[in-house]
Amino acid sequence: MNEDEQRFFENKLKWMTSNEAANYIRVSVGQLRNMVWRGQVHGYHLGGRLRFLRGELDQLLKSSF
Repeated sequence: MNEDEQRFFENKLKWMTSNEAANYIRVSVGQLRNMVWRGQVHGYHLGGRLRFLRGELDQLLKSSF
């Protein structure tokens, strides 16, 4: 695997906090939590905190357009 491919996979597997994820998809943290509750976004509970995978947020953004 070359360096560009490695960076691509690391980027897709990057964990984001609720605040980071909300900023990334340009919604409020409350709206992001509502999206999780409605099943529009998959959130993961890690260490008692809600986390998101950047690759899954990218998929959400792609499907929105």
